[in-house]
Amino acid sequence: MESKDLNTERKQNDFEALYKSFNVKDTEELYDLFFTEDQKALDNGSWDYNDSQSIVNKIKSAIELHGLNNINTKDLILIKNILWLWYHHATSVALFNTKDKKSAQDFVSKALDYKSNENPNQITELLNLLANEKIEEAKDYLNLIKDENEKQTASNLVNDYEKLFIK
Repeated sequence: MESKDLNTERKQNDFEALYKSFNVKDTEELYDLFFTEDQKALDNGSWDYNDSQSIVNKIKSAIELHGLNNINTKDLILIKNILWLWYHHATSVALFNTKDKKSAQDFVSKALDYKSNENPNQITELLNLLANEKIEEAKDYLNLIKDENEKQTASNLVNDYEKLFIK
């Protein structure tokens, strides 16, 4: 029977292989790569949760294949943030690009699971309301958003949702 230390070391070595596959040295660089590529894809409109060649999808899949066990706390925070951000953006794409509410519901559920309590983002909760067709609650939720940029984004999302789904 393996000792826990040996098992943890083996998992860390698995992460080393994951880092090498993306040409990064650690979780911070993996996060930076993910974030940069994620923002590029959002900015140019190519963000697609079905694109098997997308670097953000490859990173997300590799992390999920690896699992979240035996990861130190610092790395786990970054890894969960990668997964939260992927599912958060997948929710938005499913709702507003493909109009796939079922996928949006599945994605937002996972986004909420990965979102840390320290994460100040309030858009994920709004996306949850929209994905679950709770438009009046979403409108009420706008009043709870403190950050002005997020409030504007949230307002735009509610307006876009109404244009797409409420005839």
